[in-house]
Amino acid sequence: MKKQKRKQREINSYALVKFFLGVAVVWFIGNGLLSMLTNKAIQTQTLAYQIDEKIIATYCVLDMSEILLPSLETGQATKLLSEGDRVRSGNAVYQVNDKTIYAPVAGLVSYKIDGYEQINDLVEFLQSDLDKQYEEQERQKKEKNETVVQDQIYSKIINSFDNVTMCVVCPVSPYINGLKKGDTLKFRLLDNGLELSGKIIETVAVSDYEKGLRVDLGCPRQEVFAQRIYKTEVFYDQRKVIAIPEKALVQQNGEDGVYTLRKGFVFWKPVIVVTERPETKQLIVNGIEAGETIVTTPHLVSEGENIKY
Repeated sequence: MKKQKRKQREINSYALVKFFLGVAVVWFIGNGLLSMLTNKAIQTQTLAYQIDEKIIATYCVLDMSEILLPSLETGQATKLLSEGDRVRSGNAVYQVNDKTIYAPVAGLVSYKIDGYEQINDLVEFLQSDLDKQYEEQERQKKEKNETVVQDQIYSKIINSFDNVTMCVVCPVSPYINGLKKGDTLKFRLLDNGLELSGKIIETVAVSDYEKGLRVDLGCPRQEVFAQRIYKTEVFYDQRKVIAIPEKALVQQNGEDGVYTLRKGFVFWKPVIVVTERPETKQLIVNGIEAGETIVTTPHLVSEGENIKY
């Protein structure tokens, strides 16, 4: 009887050992799996410099040499070329009834007549309501009137090689006031996405609040001649910056910082938030350099932790 009780105790002890051993194994495996999954979920980013630039939203006006081709009589006009085709002197451009109108010079042919082909005073034009002028330009694009009267301007030849300038209207600011003849201006035409730059050849006072900068475009791409007035962005104050995701920011004792990685270990590093980029959910910061690696999922790590990434 005693032997049976002793044997039963041994069995119970052995079962208890097996149970705790099983729990330990399960805990070890589970902890390993959790650590592995956590490490896989940890996201990092090696920082690189980005270009940050301020932008002025405005208008610009294309100024170029244009030769006008009036109709020889009243009737139905027929285009003989496509918009933007390059022509030589003597090439046929359009017909009205049985009369053909020829190019008197070489250049680009255009059938877009906006009424501003012979601007005598560019400053006066710049002082007009450019919002209204731009809307009128867009309205004229949709019109397709092929009936002309005698002496009506139906087409023109653009000299795309010489004296092509863009006058950019900018609100007065310390930056704009500091620009002078010979400086380079960089801007983007929003209507077609073209980015242009050129030397400023003249500055003109448009009003007490605006200044016109005439920029020499040299021999620009053909797309520039698609219209006269463009919505424009002027770039200035370009600088290299470090941008981090908003979610990477970690506060300690009321101070902003990020978790950085060095040799697999997590370290907290203070940073100064300079500005926000709400559209991309980024922060421009000082206090950290290009080439450093940060943790962009800081809620999954703690300072001093060793992780594999």
